Amino acid sequence: MKFKYIILFFFLIWSFISNAQNIQIITQDSLIKLVNNKPDSGVIIVNFWATWCKPCVEELPYFKKIDSMLKADNYQFIFVSLDKTTQIKIVNKFIDNQKIPGIHHLVKISNVNQMIDEVDKNWGGSIPLTIVLTKDDRKIHEGSFDSFKDLWSFIRED
Repeated sequence: MKFKYIILFFFLIWSFISNAQNIQIITQDSLIKLVNNKPDSGVIIVNFWATWCKPCVEELPYFKKIDSMLKADNYQFIFVSLDKTTQIKIVNKFIDNQKIPGIHHLVKISNVNQMIDEVDKNWGGSIPLTIVLTKDDRKIHEGSFDSFKDLWSFIRED
């Protein structure tokens, strides 16, 4: 009987540790630094989304497909959830279940209007929002992509 409890205990600890590594809560200031620093090389794709945003969730498979196609290239995907920080377990579970690649952040928003302006002056505040950062360029796309091809064109556009 004790053996069952020991296994259950280690399984729960392992689940907690593995989930805790999926998503990191970051401050609004850290987020602003992240989206305003251009990489020295390669491409960084930042996607703002939320689990409650139907268009956001509908376009996530496009990002998964692009990630699998660009594995050998110098691309990095960063997903920024705008869910409430109290929802971290729900967001973690969603990321795990959907097998969303990349780095995941949940932003602790202190002032939403300030955050929107500092992320991009042209951002109206709706999500999804995708930002592509290169050492020479920065472009944004507000709203969902209608197809994989649309997202692919936006990311790979020279």
